[in-house]
Amino acid sequence: MILSALILMTARPDLVTNFSLNHRLPAKKDKLPKEFWNPAIIGEHYKLRTVASLPQGGAHASPRFHWVSGFLRNQPYGPKRTSHRIQWIEPFTRGGNDCANTATA
Repeated sequence: MILSALILMTARPDLVTNFSLNHRLPAKKDKLPKEFWNPAIIGEHYKLRTVASLPQGGAHASPRFHWVSGFLRNQPYGPKRTSHRIQWIEPFTRGGNDCANTATA
């Protein structure tokens, strides 16, 4: 999980909110000052994109409506697809007959 979070942070740096100094207490007798920091947060301002798509029909593996969580994919590209890059796939919805009723109405 930690490795996936690090890969996501490098693949989508726009999703990472930087850490910041909240406040600092001055030093007391032979001690270092105390600092309180706000953590770096991944996906704090993330917005889901909703795209209406028509069902493809047929007997597919996921006929019920459900969410598919985002994931990382090792995407081949370049000449003869010899190079690879890590690509973040956004969360999306899959399945369901409700889309067919709203699209044809």
